[in-house]
Amino acid sequence: MKFSRNSLAIIAFVTFAIVSSSSLIANSSSEAKTSEQQKVLLSTGTDQERIDALVFFAKEKDKTVIPAIIEVLKDTDSSKVASQAAITLGRIGEKGESTTALKEKILFDENPEVVYSCILGLFNIHKKDQEVDPTAKEALSFAYKNKNKDAFVADILEKLKAKFAIEENS
Repeated sequence: MKFSRNSLAIIAFVTFAIVSSSSLIANSSSEAKTSEQQKVLLSTGTDQERIDALVFFAKEKDKTVIPAIIEVLKDTDSSKVASQAAITLGRIGEKGESTTALKEKILFDENPEVVYSCILGLFNIHKKDQEVDPTAKEALSFAYKNKNKDAFVADILEKLKAKFAIEENS
């Protein structure tokens, strides 16, 4: 059987298209599996596995995992895990529960690294807002009054003061 050049080119193209599409399908199902595995690691993994899962969800900006991330933020004893959870909430950028959780962490956590990360999280959630919601403003005002002994925290609060109308004496 003889094929013309055009026929061979078409056969090659179709073969390439089939192989490529099956590869894409395999990759997308593996990504879904990875996402599910990452969700499990948020609650059961080591500190490093939890951090890696949080980084994964920060890149994905998956809003469905916000409750699990908030649980990590509230329940972990690791400042590194808590900091990454705060940063991840900020990267996802969803207001509401995230803002409240970050505010609570600012109010009750004494670790400057965690407080700094929560402030960054609030900034990332509200950076495009013309008007910042009251919960975020309260958290930042509290931090300005009570958590600014750390040089990095004081520096970022000073820089955010005008943007978020942080009140010094509230």
